Parts: sequence; structure tokens; C-alpha cells
Amino acid sequence: MESRAPKLPRPRMRRVVLLCICSVFLLFGGGAGETLFDTSEVSTLAGAYNADYALDGTGTSALVGTSYGVALADHDSVLYIAQKNHFKIRRLVVATGVVTTYLGTGTTGSADGVGTAAQLASPGDVVLTEDESIMYLADGLYIRRVSMVSGAVSTIAGHATYGDSGWVGGSGDGTGTNAQFASAHRAVLADNQQTLLIADSTNYRIRRLNVTSGVVTTLFGNGTSGYLDGEGTHTMFRTVNGLALYGDNVTLFIADSGNNRIRRADLSTSQVSTAAGSAVRALIDGTGTFASFYDLSGLAVTGCTEHRYMYIAENTGNVIRRMHVTTGVVQKVAGDGGWGDTDGYGTNAAFYNVLDVAVTSRALEIYAGTKYKIRQTLQCPCHTYECQCLDECATLAFGQVQPSCMNQITPYCEAYGASDAGCASFLDREYSQVTLGAIGGYLRAKTIGGYSFSAWVPYDAMPADDSTIAVSELYESEVNAVLDIGQYGGFQG
Repeated sequence: MESRAPKLPRPRMRRVVLLCICSVFLLFGGGAGETLFDTSEVSTLAGAYNADYALDGTGTSALVGTSYGVALADHDSVLYIAQKNHFKIRRLVVATGVVTTYLGTGTTGSADGVGTAAQLASPGDVVLTEDESIMYLADGLYIRRVSMVSGAVSTIAGHATYGDSGWVGGSGDGTGTNAQFASAHRAVLADNQQTLLIADSTNYRIRRLNVTSGVVTTLFGNGTSGYLDGEGTHTMFRTVNGLALYGDNVTLFIADSGNNRIRRADLSTSQVSTAAGSAVRALIDGTGTFASFYDLSGLAVTGCTEHRYMYIAENTGNVIRRMHVTTGVVQKVAGDGGWGDTDGYGTNAAFYNVLDVAVTSRALEIYAGTKYKIRQTLQCPCHTYECQCLDECATLAFGQVQPSCMNQITPYCEAYGASDAGCASFLDREYSQVTLGAIGGYLRAKTIGGYSFSAWVPYDAMPADDSTIAVSELYESEVNAVLDIGQYGGFQG
């Protein structure tokens, strides 16, 4: 049956806003091999098909070309885009779709300067400090620093030499511009924002740059293309296309595209192991090494360690997937693996080359840098979070802060007062009505037809007693949602 997006009609005498529609098995995390988020909505924020240009504008009137790296800023309201082919950094305002050029002249070079007067060589990634005062660029043969106050661009590491094939880098460690990179493609900040970890892709190494002293050293990889787990520089990679630092600030995930594997590096012990993937290049969901990847690219994690998921861009695989960082379960989020730029839900949507992903703090939105377009995926992680994560990390839409959980270590369902029987009835796909529980002004719904609902109602608009609203167009049927207004709400079985 085709997945559909159920709609909430405007209720009489109160305002209800649909926050998310998810498959019911999300409550317990789903299983390997199942496609998650069949109702995740994929839409186009900016760009147009087959238009590999850099033109400022709004929405699909703006042209963004190929977006190699994306990074969220300003409370997830702004997306910065690294355009390697156009030698620019673009700025997209999420709410309006307005795209402007933030850095770069549009011609390749390494001349420092301010804003659009600076030259960029080959910008592949954008990294911002926590206070968003500094931006770092992985710029091919260079690492650049940008003041977010003045827009001034300066080169802090790397230099090039001119040869028969043009300007080239190298692999030498050193300080500042005495160090060399062959292809600084991705970067993440670590060690309390004092260290930049850099994927030096065609050097088959992970480099470390102390942003204060400018000292560059090699952290992982012996410089030879291959596949070898181990310690520090006694390891081997084959084309590193993505990096993500988990919230513990110790676990570094590495998209080893040439080996079709995601590697895990422990920064405290320098040990490298294989987290997921195999020698097979394919789009196969599964657990750990039973999963297979197709052209790994950018990686992203949320700022919330309790979420425990990493999101994965697969370039010519044309999908977004996620991996549970503890269990290693890999599952599709959006895209069916075919080429296209069709908006839609879950695997009914299609991508051209997913090169990078950026994820909001609650993973409610995923932004994908693709060929020709910036795509947004609105997914529903509501049931996958533990309460601690909700309490610490989540601010809902409309500026409503998630209420404190009743038990900081219990899953979402229990935290909202549901008994075992209540949770059991939640999973009953024949259950004929949607029962909502309420804490403050946040309402959570039960399921019908295999889907669950979340809705938000302002606290002062909540009815004093039980009321009914209509929910229509759910598999072409109508049901009633009974608002259960109690001190802590709770699911009535």
C-alpha cells in the first residue's frame, strides 16, 4: 500500500499543529532491513535540476550547483553550503529559501581577503565552532579560517607547489603553511574546539591540526591505499569521504568510501575498527558488517548523545541512511537508490548524488547537499528518543521546550505515563481511535492504520475536559482523536 501523509483538518475551537507522522514501529526502533520513515517528507529548498551554476536568489530560482558540504548554524535556521566546483560558500536561510554568496570570488585561488573578495581553492566542507564565531574550511590544499564577525578569510595551514600538473600539495606534517595536504576534503572539531580533524582523502590519512599553534600531525593512516584496522598510523584507508564526531567527543566515525565501510576510531586509544559495511558495494540494510554501502560520502550526528544515530549520505547510491552507533543497525531514511530529483515521502523520493548531510539537534530535519539542489527531509524521531535526550536537547517547533520527563532513563512511551498495557494497545493496528496524552501543551497520539501522530496545542487552548477532533484522509477513513487531559496525560488502552 502506498504510504500517504494523513492530514489534520483545522479543528473547531482550537488550534492543532501536526508535528510528525511515523510508522508505529519507530516507538521501538524498527528492525534491520525495514525502511524507516516511510512518511518522512523530502522537499526541495533551493536549486533546479540540471543547473550546475551559482546564482543567488530564492528557492528554486536560486542555483546551488553541486553542494559538497553543508553545515547548520544560527539555531538550525541557516545552512552554509560548500561549493567546490564554483569556489564559493553560499548561505541559505531555511525559513525563506533565500540563497546568497557568503565567501569566494567564483574563481579558484588561495588569496586571503574579506567575504566575496577572498579566493577559495576547492572548498569541500564547512565547520563552525560552538559559539559560531569562527568558520573553518577544508579547502583542498589548504585549511582556511573565517571570522564570522568580519568575514575575513585567512590561511592557517597548507601550501601548494607548482608542477607539470599545476598546483599540488603533499603529505608533510609541520606548522601552519609549512604543512601540506593533498585533498583536505572533510573536517570536524574536537578537543574542546582546539583541534580540527581533517580527512586528507587522497593521502589516505586523517590529519590533526591544533588551531591555536597551527601544528599539523598525522593521526590515522600510513599513506597507502588499503584496508587495515589497527592503531594510529598502522592503519589503512581508501578514499576518506566523511567524518563525524560522536557526542562523547572520543568516537570518530570515518566514511571510508573506497572500502565501502564505516570505520570507528577511538581518539583516546588511537584504535581503529570497522563499525559497519563490507567489501560488497551495494545498498543493503543490516547490522554491522552485514550491511553494505554504495559510495559513502558525508556523515552527521546530532548534538544529543542519547539519540545514538549517525546519518549517512551515499553519493551515487542516492540515499540517506542512518546507523545506530551502539548496535550498528543500518537502515534507509529516504531515497530508493535510483537517480532523480522527485520530492515525496521516504523511499518514494529520489536524489541525484547525496554528497553531505546536516542534521538538526533532534534530527527532526535532515538537510542534504546534492547535485543541483538542497533537499530537506522532515522526519519524525519522536519515538526513538529516550527521555533524557528530549529533556536536555529538544526544543519543539513553535518554541515550546519539551517538558521534563517523569523518569530520565525510561523510553518515551513510559515517560508519558503509559502502562505496559497502554504500550501494547499502541501497537494494535486495528485500534479504532487515536488517544492523545498531554503534559503541559504537548500532545502525543496513539496509532491507527499502522501510523502514529504527534500534535501540539497551546497550553491555554487546551480544553478543560475530554473533547473530540476529527482526523480525516487516513487511508480514506475517518476516526476520532480523544484528548485525554490529565495531570500527566497517559495512554488509555
